[in-house]
Amino acid sequence: MKTAVRLLTEDHAYCAGEPLRFFVHPPSAPATDFRLVRVGDAEVLRGEASAALLNHPRGLPPGRYRATYRVAEGADVTERSWSSWSSPCEIVVHDERSSAPLEEERRRAHLLSLMCDVDFSGTSILTDTGWMPPACDLTLAPQWFRTPAYEGRTPLLNEEAPYYADPLAHLVDVMQSARQSGRRFVTWDDVLDDPGVLREDALLVQLDVDGGIHSLVRVIPALMEIGVRATIMLHRHSSSWYTYELADQPIDLFRLAADSGWALGYHQNALSNHVGTDRLPTYSDAELRAAAALAGEDARILESLLPIRTITAHGGNAHNHRVPLPRDLALVDVDRGHHPAWSAIRSSFSDGGLLVRPQPLRTHVASLGRGTHFIRLHPFKYGNYGADERAPRDLPRSASPIEWQKQERWIEQRERTRTIERFTRMSPRRPLSPHFAPWADLEARIDSLRERRGATFLREYPAAAGDPRVFWWRLIEAFAPRRGRVLNVGALPPDRRDENTAFVAPGVEVVELDVDATRSPDILGDICEPGLVRARSFDGVLLYGLPYFPSPGVTVRACVNATAEGGIGLFGFPDETHPLRGALWNDRARPIWDRRHEPLRDVGLRGNLWCFAERSIRDLFDGWSKLEYENFCHYWFVRAEAP
Repeated sequence: MKTAVRLLTEDHAYCAGEPLRFFVHPPSAPATDFRLVRVGDAEVLRGEASAALLNHPRGLPPGRYRATYRVAEGADVTERSWSSWSSPCEIVVHDERSSAPLEEERRRAHLLSLMCDVDFSGTSILTDTGWMPPACDLTLAPQWFRTPAYEGRTPLLNEEAPYYADPLAHLVDVMQSARQSGRRFVTWDDVLDDPGVLREDALLVQLDVDGGIHSLVRVIPALMEIGVRATIMLHRHSSSWYTYELADQPIDLFRLAADSGWALGYHQNALSNHVGTDRLPTYSDAELRAAAALAGEDARILESLLPIRTITAHGGNAHNHRVPLPRDLALVDVDRGHHPAWSAIRSSFSDGGLLVRPQPLRTHVASLGRGTHFIRLHPFKYGNYGADERAPRDLPRSASPIEWQKQERWIEQRERTRTIERFTRMSPRRPLSPHFAPWADLEARIDSLRERRGATFLREYPAAAGDPRVFWWRLIEAFAPRRGRVLNVGALPPDRRDENTAFVAPGVEVVELDVDATRSPDILGDICEPGLVRARSFDGVLLYGLPYFPSPGVTVRACVNATAEGGIGLFGFPDETHPLRGALWNDRARPIWDRRHEPLRDVGLRGNLWCFAERSIRDLFDGWSKLEYENFCHYWFVRAEAP
């Protein structure tokens, strides 16, 4: 059974005394075990995952914490019946009550969550390239590399601002600073010749070519010019996600690099070439033997052309590390866990996938201590982009539809075979938000309305662009009728009604309906009440509070009955993944809507409210036509037309 711990907020940076709350999955089990440890100290808390253990209204003392969770998988609660511990949820509690750097860290984490989802195991997956990375501000927006992302060709989402201005210049600057600080650059060939080099203050830089064969043409000379030496891990060819042959590669440049003290190795991608773009969860012995034969052939051809001495396995969507290497292969496997040199390497850094780990490259290099440290880089992330539009590119900005289809296929395969259960239901398919007005056109109105929000709300959504209520306002501005009358089901308080009127077209009348007389609605009563609203009398309907209705199916049907033919219905409601309002983390208090289970008894303001799964949306809106929906920040947003 897969278990997980998360916080309400996307960031994990808190202040001493600031309330925080943990959410666990699965929330219900025969027995649960929650553990909170302060790093470098003993256990702080441990026991059943009760409200008292998960909720900390007065916060925690300053320090670094790690929370994990497990559940008993059967009625017989013995040590054998427990699941494995979840991936740790890391929290940092700061001394300061509030500080500008902390606020910026929260904003960046929130914005990053709009692009890059994380599953229960901590694996990152790109879900929406429509957003810009947190450090890529508006002045750098033209440099944001909005290209399709798939195996071997993924952007970096959490680098610092100079990277997005000119990635190659940023890389050169960081490597130059390391060199000026006294760091020596060593290669895997150096390590094979003399393992003692690992006792020096050095960087062991490895360039994995992957889908960046043309990018490498820019990266190698730029690093050679400043005296950097590195190891280049090459494919012989690639025939899966990205394609090129041996003849496409700059063999003369590789030889020049080798003559200049660089090292060359084989980046084994035989299984990727064998299975193509069809990622499999398991591989038969026959498939692995076939891949091993391909690996042997690749190695022999590369050895005949270049001074290659080492081998590593390509990652991505295929498990190339499972390929048994031919016994007569003369190359030395230098992957982690396969070569004794790793015991002497002090730290490891990688920009593989979507995130640089464990921190931006400049920060990491500047923080390194004594000894040799390993850095894995992918040329595509530095040589494919930049201010010089004449530069050779492995993937142009104006990519073909086929390239975007590759991204969707790659993400789907990662979800099916590599990630566990995702924290969100975000998707690169966005039928609604591409129609929104430019942010600058609405920013002043949005900022003015968000100023009214309480500190707790703004803590959950520190970045305005990631606020689901802001998404709702933009949805209204984009799709609400341009004339006539619009019914808002679930009246806003009188002093907040401009939250809707500020985004409808001039002259549109917004009519408020609610069962609560204290909200002074224009129509007092339940929309499901027969005869309360005249049929087909409105040009549009707005409903943002669907979980509070005992029978959402009946409510949505009543909305379409109130809407004129061709009129627009706009709806917003929480997904099952919402940490506070979804069944994934609160299965008892937040049931997933099912028409067969209507009505929900004792609907409460803080508990016992509906949430909604994607599989039930079409059933929920079966009376509407031209249905479109999009997930954003654990909410579903729907646009539909009345038939």
